Amino acid sequence: MKKLPKNYYFDLKNFPLAIRKVEGKRISHLHDYTGIPHYHNFSELVLITGGRGEQSINGKLYPITEGDVFIVSGENVHYFTDYQNLRILNVMFDQSILGSRIDYLRKIPGYNLVFKIEPLLRTGKSFKNMLHLNRIQVVHAAAIIEDIENELKNRCPGYEAEAAAQFVRLIVYLSRNVGAGNTDRPSFLRLSVLLSSLEERFAENWSVDEMAQSVNMSKNNFIRVFKAAENCTPMKYLNKLRLDAACRFLREKKQRISEIAYRCGFRDSNYFSKCFSTAFKISPKEYRKRS
Repeated sequence: MKKLPKNYYFDLKNFPLAIRKVEGKRISHLHDYTGIPHYHNFSELVLITGGRGEQSINGKLYPITEGDVFIVSGENVHYFTDYQNLRILNVMFDQSILGSRIDYLRKIPGYNLVFKIEPLLRTGKSFKNMLHLNRIQVVHAAAIIEDIENELKNRCPGYEAEAAAQFVRLIVYLSRNVGAGNTDRPSFLRLSVLLSSLEERFAENWSVDEMAQSVNMSKNNFIRVFKAAENCTPMKYLNKLRLDAACRFLREKKQRISEIAYRCGFRDSNYFSKCFSTAFKISPKEYRKRS
C-alpha cells in the first residue's frame, strides 16, 4: 500500500481542495490509485454517479452503487476492487478548508451522520452507506461539484473563496438530504439529531437518561450506540463541547471565568477549572493570558 502526499492532488498548500473523476478502469488522472490500496491524511467525499462495484476499506468489502455518497477519512486503507462499470466523483479535501464554518455544519443532523458517525462505523460487518441519493439528487450534487471544478480550473480572481463556498454548499445539500428515506439506520439518524441539539444546547443540564429518552432508546442501548458512533461516552462528549466553547469565550476576554463556567454548563467554577486543566494541561486563567 502507498501513502499519498497532499501535493499529488492539491495545487496550493494553503488551499486543500481538489476534484478527480473516475470512469471505469482507464487511468483518468495523474496519480490515479483508484484500484491500488492506499491511504492519506486528508479526506475524500465520494459520489457514485453511475454503475455498480465494490470497495475495500480497512480490509472489509462494501458494495457500491449509483447514488451512494460517503466519506473516506483519516488513515483508512482503501481502494476499489471492482470499478469497471463505475462513474465516480471524488472531492478531496482537508477539513481546514471549512474553517469556522465547521461549527455551523455540526448543527445539521445529516452532517453529523455522514461526516462524523459513518466513518467511525465502517469496521462493522453489516455496515451500509448512510446516504443514498436518487437520480435527480445525484444530478444536482454533481452540478455543484462541477462548479467547484470549474473554479479550480479557471482560477479567476477570488476562485478560492468561491470554490470553498461551493464546497460548503455541497455539504449542506448532502446533509439536508439525509433522512428516513435515505438510510435504514434510524437509530443513528436519531443520534445525529441529538448531536446537533448538544452543539446548540451544551450549557443545559443534560443527563444520560434524558439523552437516551430523546432518541427513544434504553439507557444501555443508547450508551452502546453512542460509543460506537463517537468512540467515547455521552458525558465525555458533552464535556468536550463545553470545554471547546469555554476556550472560545476565554479568548474573547469579556467575562469573568466564573461566568464563562456557568455559560458553558458548569455550575461550579472550581470543577470547571479542574476539568479545563485536566483536558488542556493549563488553567483557564493562564489560557486566557496566552491567548
